[in-house]
Parts: sequence; structure tokens; C-alpha cells
Amino acid sequence: MDAQRALELLHMTVFSQSVSPCGKYLAAGNNYGEIAIFSLSAALSSEAKEESKKPVVSFTGRCLSGAGGE
Repeated sequence: MDAQRALELLHMTVFSQSVSPCGKYLAAGNNYGEIAIFSLSAALSSEAKEESKKPVVSFTGRCLSGAGGE
């Protein structure tokens, strides 16, 4: 992990989160324009390993921020 990413993790603010209708997934968006999807069943399992607590998928929403208004 580079120094910039380490600083981002220390100073991250989650602005939005939502649980899927089925209750299996959590989506969270932060101040860096990143959106991450977590598997709640994997992360909350009594045998959960560190790897299962990481996002199933993540992407940046920055490419969406300029859409439609220019």
C-alpha cells in the first residue's frame, strides 16, 4: 500500500450506505468517490477471515460526477 492510500484510509468518511433488499449485501460510498459492496453473511460469520471482510467489488464514482450537466 502506498503512502497516499494509507492517508486516504485514515481520513475516509462514509457518506452513504444501504443494505440490499435481500439483506445479503451492504453498499457504502465515501468522500473519495468510491463505492464498495460487502457481503454481510461472509463478513458477519463467526468464522469470518480478514479477506471476507473486504469488499466483494468496489469501483469509483468519479466518472459519474460530471455526467449530464455540462
